[in-house]
Amino acid sequence: MKPNIVLTNLSPRQRQVWHMRHKFGWRIPRIATELGINKGTVCRILQRARRRAGLPVRRRGDGSYTPKWRVIRPVSLSSVFNC
Repeated sequence: MKPNIVLTNLSPRQRQVWHMRHKFGWRIPRIATELGINKGTVCRILQRARRRAGLPVRRRGDGSYTPKWRVIRPVSLSSVFNC
């Protein structure tokens, strides 16, 4: 990801929130407090910024953007078929 190319497409508000989150490393609640807006609004601004920049949007409410993966546990066939 090249930040200069990404940031040229963003609105001033999106650019401000983007810098607070990714350049300064602030958490969602701190950004919301500093700007005087809700946490959900901050998440929405970041989602729109990612979409506008062509980056994948991952939806989680806790401020992290890691994808959810299913945990696959290995099971023996004897336990499945009761052999």
